[in-house]
Amino acid sequence: MGYLAKLTGPTATRTEILLQFLAPAAIVAFLVYSQAAFLFGQGLLYTIVLCLLAFDVIGGVVTNETIAARKWFNRDGVSKVKKWLFCLMHLVHICVLFLFLNEPALSGFLTYCTLFLMSFTFAILAPNYISRAVAASLYCAFIVLFFEFDYFGLENFKYLLLIFHYKIVVAYSVSFHELEPVNNR
Repeated sequence: MGYLAKLTGPTATRTEILLQFLAPAAIVAFLVYSQAAFLFGQGLLYTIVLCLLAFDVIGGVVTNETIAARKWFNRDGVSKVKKWLFCLMHLVHICVLFLFLNEPALSGFLTYCTLFLMSFTFAILAPNYISRAVAASLYCAFIVLFFEFDYFGLENFKYLLLIFHYKIVVAYSVSFHELEPVNNR
């Protein structure tokens, strides 16, 4: 199996694959257009890193929401520990966002990482039949904290944190196969 099949899910249709690449490309193109004066004032490397980060985060949301990817990421043999390691690996995105695209704000970085890891942990530990509701609740709580308190210090691109949080906590953590609740009556 090739890298693309592992990334998109081996049963992804041509339409799903096109959507996984064209949607983030269009959004990144709009981002560059709408923020052109700011971005190009920051330099070419800054702009390239931001575009790659945005493409990966937005493309990951689209990919994680396809049935092919959900089946692949939640196949037999993918344990909660492997999912948690996948989540930890994605903290590199957050490091780049805080250290490269912003003046280092250690308190914002640590606050976000803590909220992110707690949200993901609760979402994957919840029983399957309520895991999506738990993940959505945690995402809503994160949005409230995000806008209520300015811990994060990212001025121009803080929405990438919201998209990233959705990508991993809601779209990735929840199993494709929902289980019926156990009747405890």
